[in-house]
Amino acid sequence: MGSFDRLVEGRIREASERGEFRDLAGEGKPLDLEAPGPYEDPTMWAAFHILKNAGMAPVWIEERKELLKRATEARSLFERSGDEDRFRARMEDLNGLVDRHNQRYPLSAGLLERFPVESVISARRTG
Repeated sequence: MGSFDRLVEGRIREASERGEFRDLAGEGKPLDLEAPGPYEDPTMWAAFHILKNAGMAPVWIEERKELLKRATEARSLFERSGDEDRFRARMEDLNGLVDRHNQRYPLSAGLLERFPVESVISARRTG
């Protein structure tokens, strides 16, 4: 957890201890996660809602899943074979795809971090 996250968590905890979250409207009731938020673009909300109901996701989510799957497969193959050069080459290719993914899709989708290469190799050597 980063320093900003710790700061936020600490402030929330302190406010809770002071009772600042008591007697709020809707207390004890589940959140309505299906309704659009007050700052959400209604057109985008409708589009995502239609995709969700059709069992689909935005293209950047599907692409992210595929990249994560390929990285997991590459790491698994590396763990079995120990072929550092092949692992390094596969991960460099995947990290190129991560860079392109991050350039194509909105920041609101969140950036996908590049996959670690050298730390995985070092861990295998020492482990």
